[in-house]
Amino acid sequence: METANALACLDGFPASGRRVAQQLKSSLAEVGHPEVFGQVLKLMGAETFENEITTQWIDAWVEDFESASELSAHPELGEARKNYYLGGFQSTLEDSSTVDILWPMLSTWDRAVHVLQTAEKESNYWADVKRTLRLSEEHTEQRESELEDLMDHSEEVLENWAETAGA
Repeated sequence: METANALACLDGFPASGRRVAQQLKSSLAEVGHPEVFGQVLKLMGAETFENEITTQWIDAWVEDFESASELSAHPELGEARKNYYLGGFQSTLEDSSTVDILWPMLSTWDRAVHVLQTAEKESNYWADVKRTLRLSEEHTEQRESELEDLMDHSEEVLENWAETAGA
């Protein structure tokens, strides 16, 4: 995400928050490189993310988030943040593509799962989510290759921009 955001910054501020996908998509299109957003989606396993599982995953996310919240005082796992992200998920699902919730969902879910694991508790869903999105260990080599491709492409875009802008 940070690699793509570096390119998005050529047009303005970095994309962030619960609408990061929409902002990133727009900024990358504005700088003339919408294909980078596709590469980011591919890295997250978006091609396997189906609309039918979205509601189930949101429910599972809530369960893990709440369990982690009980174990941690981290502000990112507080009730207000849960509601902030849930509101974003629901709004995005009404207005946009389902895959646009993937990054904020995965990044916050990963944080919650880390807290659960630290407390020697398990998520009942996380392994399935990673397997479905092909983010599990058996897909590491493929994802590393895709990440390398994204980084190489981004480096080329930045070098071209620097040459054109005289930077």
